[in-house]
Amino acid sequence: MRLTSLLLALCCVACVSAPLPAPAPDSSAPGSAELRRQAALPELLQVADGALARAPRAQAVVHTEGLLPDAPGYQSSRLAKADWFASLALAIAAENRADPRYRQKLNDYFDAWVTVYRPSLNPIDETDFAYLALAYERGQRFLDEPLRRRTEALFRSMAEGYLQTEDPRPTGRNNWQSHRVKIASLLAFSLDDAGLIQRSRVAFRHQVARNIEADGTLYDFRERDALRYVTYGLEPLLTAALVARGHGEDWYWFQSKGGASLNNALVWLADYAQGRKQHQEFAGTTVEFDRRRKAAGLPGYDGPWPAENASRTYQLASRLDPAWIGLAEQLGPAQAWLQYLYPRT
Repeated sequence: MRLTSLLLALCCVACVSAPLPAPAPDSSAPGSAELRRQAALPELLQVADGALARAPRAQAVVHTEGLLPDAPGYQSSRLAKADWFASLALAIAAENRADPRYRQKLNDYFDAWVTVYRPSLNPIDETDFAYLALAYERGQRFLDEPLRRRTEALFRSMAEGYLQTEDPRPTGRNNWQSHRVKIASLLAFSLDDAGLIQRSRVAFRHQVARNIEADGTLYDFRERDALRYVTYGLEPLLTAALVARGHGEDWYWFQSKGGASLNNALVWLADYAQGRKQHQEFAGTTVEFDRRRKAAGLPGYDGPWPAENASRTYQLASRLDPAWIGLAEQLGPAQAWLQYLYPRT
């Protein structure tokens, strides 16, 4: 009788639990993680081969934030920033192929950027610098010793700059700050600097508490009235949490005293990603630049939000909490770098 009562009680608890994401496909096959890594490799090698065929495009400053695509300097900065991802592809190629050209070109790219780059500490312009941090963590053993020292000096200065930034404007709590946290965190982990990692951890928790409400809504959603900016605000924090997980730290499940957490934000967004709710993007935005982009006819700044915009968000999340695997797979495949560096097990 007691056993029957216990089973009935457990069933009742299950009935009132919050709805879960779609069930995850079976990924427990032996060697499945390594198979995923190898499946991602050809795309990354293709990027690396493209980098072999051209010189680095390093420049002292990159700037695209707040600019329309036809603005002076926009396209050159966009092409220059592609070097950062190319460097990660070269590092991955160097560890998978004996061809010495990959190692040499990796040195060339790092040398070019370390020599000329002057960090702006604009986190929107520099958010993809995170790829260079991942490239260094993966490929530092292939770099010449003097170049490693110069790289670490640049990275340390940049991480310090982002951790010291005090921004009283809304950008001190919106997605700008989330991208600051991501950049600082990835640089700190690439340097294996305990002090910088500790400060990044504090900054991460502070941003979760300030940017996310207990019900899962983001400050960015109130500011922009756009789910596009929910994903753009969550992805840097998820990336920082994923890299931290790779170093044995659990940042994902942090919950503030007020109840804010990344998981709550993902649960809130899932209603839209799974089609239970719809949203018209930017209808009530408070930011003039959003209206300029809409007027210029740029895609994504008007009309219903497309759920596939959350693909990378949930691919990142699924590597931190397997409950999100099903939704991630529904929305779209993981990017090659993510599948290679952080294959699901």
